[in-house]
Amino acid sequence: MGAVIAFDSVGAAYTARSDSARGRLRHDLVGRRLLAGLPAAPARVLDVGCGDGEMTLRLAAVGHQVTGADPAATMPAAAADRLAARPEPADRVRLVNAVFKSPPRWEGAGGGLAGRAPWRH
Repeated sequence: MGAVIAFDSVGAAYTARSDSARGRLRHDLVGRRLLAGLPAAPARVLDVGCGDGEMTLRLAAVGHQVTGADPAATMPAAAADRLAARPEPADRVRLVNAVFKSPPRWEGAGGGLAGRAPWRH
């Protein structure tokens, strides 16, 4: 759990970096690749390690039903703030504070798992 607490303390710096020109470019490239690998909208997507919600909101904006989950308590709150500024996809977004010890099991068809960090065992 130490890593989660540590990330809580750097969340603002992560958001600032994400909002830089380099961060925006990175998000654009990752977003394009992620969308290319998902089923057509509307699909159910679990965004593991959603951070401040950048990808969660991008996925919801194109019609996916997205659950953004992050183990750092401050990150879903930051994502909620970002969502408040762009409320159009709000009905397609659910944000949760959650810790995953192994990859979640996906029940049913027509969905995807978005995660940009490796699983640690």
